[in-house]
Amino acid sequence: MLEPHAPPTAPDVVLALDVRGAGRALAVSPRQVQVLIARGELPSIKIGKLRRIAVDDLRHFIDARRQAAQPIGAEGVTP
Repeated sequence: MLEPHAPPTAPDVVLALDVRGAGRALAVSPRQVQVLIARGELPSIKIGKLRRIAVDDLRHFIDARRQAAQPIGAEGVTP
């Protein structure tokens, strides 16, 4: 008789990064991440004494800046 087995588990998923990890993800210094958090530009959460930045918040941060950036030759720019 076949024994039941547990369903396959998803690989470990990182949901939040520390300031250093967020800096690496954004290619900026941990200090710059702290500045962005202090300005309210990058949301963060506290878990006990630890500060964490959700991966989804990093994606939203990047997407917002991508949308705000105007491509070269955009309307209103004269050569």
